[in-house]
Amino acid sequence: MYTIIVSDDNTLDKTVIERIMCKSKLVNNLHFLVPLMYREIDMNGFTAVLEYRLPASGDYHSEILSV
Repeated sequence: MYTIIVSDDNTLDKTVIERIMCKSKLVNNLHFLVPLMYREIDMNGFTAVLEYRLPASGDYHSEILSV
């Protein structure tokens, strides 16, 4: 499980690090932890979307993240 904590100052801190390999089934989880109150905004009503581009092929992907 790869875990990233998002701080109020928009910094990203890696707390649990695991190698992420393209097309590998060994990656179990990618966690983004954001406080429920982020910069005085209640995050309960928001949906997170991860957008990324694969480094080798340049293919674009987006994934809706779930709780």
